[in-house]
Amino acid sequence: MIYSIRQMTRYLMLAVTSVFAFHAMPLEATAQSGPENSGLRLYDNFRSPNIDPLRWYTTYSCDGKTTMECIRQIENGSLHLRARAYGDRTVNAGTEYGNAEFSLVDPSATDIAVELTVLHEDMSPCVTSSGAGTHGHAILYGNFFNDGSGASSGDTTALLALDRVSGAPSNQIQAGAFLQYQGVFYGFVVLGYFNVGEPVRIELKWDKSHRQFLASFTPLVNNSTVTVALPYTSSDSAPAYFPEKAIGVRAFPENCTGVPTYVDIEAAFDRVLVN
Repeated sequence: MIYSIRQMTRYLMLAVTSVFAFHAMPLEATAQSGPENSGLRLYDNFRSPNIDPLRWYTTYSCDGKTTMECIRQIENGSLHLRARAYGDRTVNAGTEYGNAEFSLVDPSATDIAVELTVLHEDMSPCVTSSGAGTHGHAILYGNFFNDGSGASSGDTTALLALDRVSGAPSNQIQAGAFLQYQGVFYGFVVLGYFNVGEPVRIELKWDKSHRQFLASFTPLVNNSTVTVALPYTSSDSAPAYFPEKAIGVRAFPENCTGVPTYVDIEAAFDRVLVN
């Protein structure tokens, strides 16, 4: 089946919530401390008063039927993205969503890093639901290659999410990386934890020669980098059907007939670097 860009983006938004709801079997991965990758160049540092349309575009952002607030603007030299969404009060299963995202106009990068700060993340869960759980995250992701099928489902997506799930400590964010292929998310690995308000650096690199992705997480308070390897087995013989690279924030409030549920998340993106 061939999906439109709008359909694919919506599918990825909705499906990714299950990765944090269930404890996926992690891949074997190596963790290490290391320096910042020096082989990258600046893509944008958001010093212009307006978002640059020659660098960024949106396809499915500030959308969702219960998204009440959404911010996409440059403020004090950072790109501020915020989404506040509410759960559906008429049902007691599933989740709604809200997001604020931008994709790179030039998606050719095979190594991309972002420096950002999660400014706040507030949420109210559904205590009577046994579903995926209310959560929200800031995210870096990209479709890097296709298996040669020429279908959107043949793209392999790498994702690095800074997530907080309801029930976790109110100030704690988890950094996790995982892959997606043919509609299945797999290989979830935790890179570390940090607090709301602490600047971090995250990076995704396609290491084609070793058939793996390298996901890195660096708290900028100490510049100690943790890197994990995410191997894949799918063919990487063709360019991605939908070669997107993107940053954003996403809110996934549970639907709940008992009480109002919501997620409100905002992050400031300071620098984006690419190879």
